[in-house]
Amino acid sequence: MVKTLRGYLRKAMFVFALIFVAMFSIINLKGQMDLIDKLYLYKANMGAFAVRQSLVSRLAQLDTSSAEGLQQTFQAVLKPLFDVDIVQHAALFSADEKLRATVGPLEGDLFFEKPLSVLGKATAVSSEKKPFVTFVDRKHRSIEIMMKLAGKEVYYVVLHYPLGTFQEVWEHVRWLFILTIALVLIGVLILGSFLYGGMIAPIKKFNYMARQVAAGNLDMKIEVDMKDELGQLGDTFNQMTSQLAEMKRRAEDVNPLTKLPGNIVIMQEVEQRLRHNAVFTIIYCDLNYFKAFNDKYGVHDGDRVIKMTADVLQEAVMTEGNPEDLVGHEGGDDFILVTTPDKADAIAKKIIKLFDARIKSFFVPGDLQQGSFTATGRDGQIHQFPITGISLAGVSNQQRKIQSYAEATNICAEVKKKAKSFTSSAWWLDKRTERPNRAGSEAGPATK
Repeated sequence: MVKTLRGYLRKAMFVFALIFVAMFSIINLKGQMDLIDKLYLYKANMGAFAVRQSLVSRLAQLDTSSAEGLQQTFQAVLKPLFDVDIVQHAALFSADEKLRATVGPLEGDLFFEKPLSVLGKATAVSSEKKPFVTFVDRKHRSIEIMMKLAGKEVYYVVLHYPLGTFQEVWEHVRWLFILTIALVLIGVLILGSFLYGGMIAPIKKFNYMARQVAAGNLDMKIEVDMKDELGQLGDTFNQMTSQLAEMKRRAEDVNPLTKLPGNIVIMQEVEQRLRHNAVFTIIYCDLNYFKAFNDKYGVHDGDRVIKMTADVLQEAVMTEGNPEDLVGHEGGDDFILVTTPDKADAIAKKIIKLFDARIKSFFVPGDLQQGSFTATGRDGQIHQFPITGISLAGVSNQQRKIQSYAEATNICAEVKKKAKSFTSSAWWLDKRTERPNRAGSEAGPATK
């Protein structure tokens, strides 16, 4: 079974509603129970006052000559109060703690069925200052009131009243409980609808979009019209897809041999710097006599030289250039660097130093000793070629304006001719303030 966030949310809301209703019910029931207990206690105290007044006024009339006479007199005094429910259960004890008379049925765990000595000390008070003592027994849901009457003889009267029952409380809160459940259910439905529209729906949209991106569709953009964390997540998602699309384009343009960016990325880098009016220098790198080297030593060694050249360029930029400088591979033995004018000269010199030192490991000792190697030239004839070097041609917009990447590469092609006129590795920087109109003109002032 697939577990969904919507399912978890439903369960969480159900548990929340259940806990809320339970807590509300418990609090409300307890409050109502306490209120009813107070009402019953008030009723019991008022009844006790009435009983005391009645008995005090008739105390002298109590017939103590016989148990039957005492019972009849006690009932006669309290019967009017019993008839109107002011007295429910009453008992009369003599000073020796013997039960002498009762009113009402003696049923259940009545307090006055216990030994009177339990209340002896508590009730040994002046009837003027404290007419009676009240005990609330919440465990058995009862109220016990005891009073001391002193006439010819000392008597103790114990009254019993019940506290409120759960059934009585439930009658008071039943409809409120039902209304609460209905309101909670409505609130849960409204909250669920809000959460679904505000959270679940956007998350489902994110899930769908993420699946599309995983399938390779990197042009997907999500629209989340929210200003909270989900809105920020949507912006981050769109930035991520844009970056992935850019990385994909760069990866597709990467040279398979050197893993360096190709023509598209190089062109985008130069065009971006032109749009931002940034000052830059392009260094075009080309290997001397590389075709002859391939013919002599084979394509495999030729690929090794290309990889070594890529490593040299990256190492030179890392040690002498800027973090944002670009090293690109147009293809074959043609490389391009994009840096700033203040770093160009140091980078070029570092490249020549590293390349000239490492290229020697690709030649046999005999060719290194004579400083040349024999190979077939482009004309099909056998020639002696110098040890392979690297030609670096630099073009900058520091002294003159360059309009486009195409214009920059055309100038590089002109300057490269000057750099390749040397048999060894060379660095030539174009310092002309404007490009000559006449085709084939010299590159102008430059530095070797």
